[in-house]
Amino acid sequence: MAPAAAPRVSVFPSPQELGPALAQLVAEQAAAAAGGRFSLGLSGGSLVGLLSRDLPPAVAPTGPAAPAHWLVAFCDERLVPPQHPESTVGAYEAQLLPRLPGPGPRVLALTPGLAPAAAAEDYAAQLRQAFPGQEVPVFDLLLLGVGPDGHTCSLFPDHPLLRVEGIACEIGVEGAWMKFDLWGNASHAGIDASARSHVWGRKVNAED
Repeated sequence: MAPAAAPRVSVFPSPQELGPALAQLVAEQAAAAAGGRFSLGLSGGSLVGLLSRDLPPAVAPTGPAAPAHWLVAFCDERLVPPQHPESTVGAYEAQLLPRLPGPGPRVLALTPGLAPAAAAEDYAAQLRQAFPGQEVPVFDLLLLGVGPDGHTCSLFPDHPLLRVEGIACEIGVEGAWMKFDLWGNASHAGIDASARSHVWGRKVNAED
């Protein structure tokens, strides 16, 4: 594997400029994905609105880069029904997925009604099934958000759960998240640091 490319940092004056850039990043990586499938991991928060507004017009409606060939998973999720206002999958199902050219992507989500540990175990099993032969799944692109308090995927720097083994883990009684090893194994990762900030941008790490 080639050495990781140097991180690229882009700064935008407002979400109006950031949203199209993130949408273009997704469209470009979907077009470049090998093997006939584009795997995309998404966080919630401000990303939902940005992508819902700007991604649908940026993606190819047909061909190998169309959403019909995408696999979408969520980097963190609350243990709540999809109709709950804090549900990540519910937010994307309401705001983004209906606006994408059909047929839509395959979506991996937490199974409702499970206890936290069981939900994380079930989600890890879904990920392994979707990425056969890979001990740690390799996503084509992960889009993560950073909150104003420095958290991402409901975790903070030096949080004990960052050292938990596996590819998915429960967060107390609240939800489940993708483990840090899975984030670092992605081919590309974008970080949206726009939450409640006067500076809007993304940071992309890429491996050729």
